[in-house]
Amino acid sequence: MSNINNYQKHSINNTHIKTSFELLNIPLALANSLRRGFSSLVPTVTFDDTWYEEEAIRSILINTNTSALHNEFLSHRLALIPLNMTGNSNIQIKTIFRKDNGTRDFAFVNPELVPIFTLKIKNDNLNKDNRDKDGFLEVNSSHFNIENDIASKYLLTDPYTRDPIIIDKLKSNVSNEDDGEELDIICRPRISMGKINARNDPTGTVTFQYKVDESKVDSTFVLKLQYLNNERVRKGLEVFTQLEIKQLKRSFELLDKERVFYRNVTGDPNLFQVSVETNGFLNPDQIIIDTLDITTLVLRDILNSISIKSVGNQLAIITNSKVVISETTGNKLGTSIIVKHENHTIGNILAHYTRYNYANEEENINILSYAGYRMNHPLIEEIECILTLKHIEHEGLVDNIKEMLLNKIPIEFEDITNWDIIYKMSLASLRELLSVIIFIKSINLAIIDLAIIKSQFTQLSNVSKTSYLAEDGELFHSRFNSI
Repeated sequence: MSNINNYQKHSINNTHIKTSFELLNIPLALANSLRRGFSSLVPTVTFDDTWYEEEAIRSILINTNTSALHNEFLSHRLALIPLNMTGNSNIQIKTIFRKDNGTRDFAFVNPELVPIFTLKIKNDNLNKDNRDKDGFLEVNSSHFNIENDIASKYLLTDPYTRDPIIIDKLKSNVSNEDDGEELDIICRPRISMGKINARNDPTGTVTFQYKVDESKVDSTFVLKLQYLNNERVRKGLEVFTQLEIKQLKRSFELLDKERVFYRNVTGDPNLFQVSVETNGFLNPDQIIIDTLDITTLVLRDILNSISIKSVGNQLAIITNSKVVISETTGNKLGTSIIVKHENHTIGNILAHYTRYNYANEEENINILSYAGYRMNHPLIEEIECILTLKHIEHEGLVDNIKEMLLNKIPIEFEDITNWDIIYKMSLASLRELLSVIIFIKSINLAIIDLAIIKSQFTQLSNVSKTSYLAEDGELFHSRFNSI
């Protein structure tokens, strides 16, 4: 069954600027995380307006600026210029996960080939013919130069107007035509992501909405009208007149129709209308493929931050600094799994797949009595997943762990030769171990869904490769796959 419908490309002046499609039969949490990821997770390249005391490490170095815009404002404008990454191998990005500290590093594939952009222009006699009627000289992205390269292939024009990006305007000097305002700027590209700074957001607009089920709109209004009329009758009032019904219908079309959306058997929305518009960094289809891939990498980063090994007379859970596992505090015993450097984008996925697959009374899968997450501070990139097991005795915990592990021994467990140690572990250790295994299995289920969506979108868009190179080895992609 396909998870993608009505795939469409939208172009302006032969430039593909937007892709729209429908996502169906996937969890709301996953769809919403992808919506967030389009803007925040894709690595992009632009100028960085962060100011450093040392000139050598600044991305934007303003040597001369006599224009009306002060240096900070001018730097900010320069940092918002997107650099076209499509087909420009000189600014291609590579990424790799560092297991020692749990971070993901991004760097240029060929740092020695990264172009240096220079902008040197003055409102003097040489540019006299380019002034407007008021004597101003417009400075735009077409005035950038690159030694031994072509700046225009990195700095695209507006797809609607075909005009370059306006940066500043320089005044002329009425008393000395050769001494107007001038700029002398050097810009070096830097890598970042939208979640770190909005200047690296590759999207112009992302839309996301539940699709209205038109076949149920009229019947839903009839049910609402019946309810309202019954209320009026109980209060001793006359039912609505035809004129009042028309007014109610108009109000319903404006205010309530959007609530009549496609739902699954549990009442959750399961058909989403999505569109992704580019702002110049990447093709819209490339943004979508990159988001699907980088979301998978982030989930695998979490998996690769956890190890379960035989230590002494028990199975020990070992993590790097990205993941912190502990017992929850409060009335209910549970396991707290803190994941650093992540926010709601990943938290939504982790909570849903854990809750749906292991705390689902309707599906009769209820090992957990609670599964959820929280972001303890809106400005700190850190999520805390909380898993609370139902009351299970020692033998029951052992049986659950054996069922999940013993018949599917993953790479992490190859060093374990004596499985009897599991029977000797304390009740608290077993509860924590089972919770972590459930957490791992939930992540794997999310990765499988992402892989299916990516495969289907690749067939529709003919985009199969990411804009960046992931240099993580085979072990990175295979750890815990068999759990």
